[in-house]
Amino acid sequence: YLKAGRMAQQLSIQVGGHKPGDGSKDSHAFLALEDGTILKPLQKGKRGDSERNFYLEVERRTKSGTLRDADSTEEQFRQKRSLEVLLTLIPRFIAVRELPPEQGGVPGLKYLQLENILAKFQTPSVLDVKLGQRTYDEDATPDKIDYELKRAPFQHIVGFRITGMQVYQSASRSNVVHGKSLGRSLDDKTSQSGLAQFFMDGATLRADIVRMFLAQLRPFEEWFAKLNDTFCFYASSLLFVYGPDRDTGALRTDVRLIDFAHVYPARGCMDENNLFGVRRLIERCWLPSQTAVQARRMNTHRPRHVA
Repeated sequence: YLKAGRMAQQLSIQVGGHKPGDGSKDSHAFLALEDGTILKPLQKGKRGDSERNFYLEVERRTKSGTLRDADSTEEQFRQKRSLEVLLTLIPRFIAVRELPPEQGGVPGLKYLQLENILAKFQTPSVLDVKLGQRTYDEDATPDKIDYELKRAPFQHIVGFRITGMQVYQSASRSNVVHGKSLGRSLDDKTSQSGLAQFFMDGATLRADIVRMFLAQLRPFEEWFAKLNDTFCFYASSLLFVYGPDRDTGALRTDVRLIDFAHVYPARGCMDENNLFGVRRLIERCWLPSQTAVQARRMNTHRPRHVA
């Protein structure tokens, strides 16, 4: 997956989550490989186990012949359909890897090798949205619950939280970057205007991009509402990307569910938490004309401009 003597490169764009230099414990860089994949550092302890086990369980179910039998029951067909849709909603998983230090790896650190969603774009704009009203998992202590409620006081109302965005401005050929503080400040009245900033290219509100994302959000809504009774996700995100296609230059968009450090068995129940978040995102993506004006006026959290 990386030729001898070649170095992996640090992923140039990383919004949301923990990044090197942000003060988080055990934060390591995502690495981009030549084959269009990335190496995502596997967190230590329970979080890393959860994410690795989720991908391995999906892989196991994909390879299982049980769901492909001609005489499968109606329930098995439903499970097969659920898995087929899920595979289109998450990054493709390749393997759990280690990378030698001489090629850019951290000694003793394991990585998840995943599809690089950004590799298909020339100048991608990227948005990370934490899904759901609740971000603490089923094993959270009272202190952890209190911490989560205090650091994101509006998420239980809004149903999602922007954790970071980088928006390419075509006129200036630079990027506008917003960090976590923007999302934590947005309440039910301002969340739409905050989200609209992702669709501003420096001159106009890109309604065409909004429509493309709305179409791509519908399969997530269907999967959480009708097909998924296997997994419950806490503190997972939707990663939105748009920009010119690397090969053709045509506008393209992509949305994936990412970050699986807190995944639990659904035990046959619907994941209402994330379904609510997806539906609220769909509502907020119906951007009225005044939202563009409001987005321009929002100056409480001034963005960074990056060339």
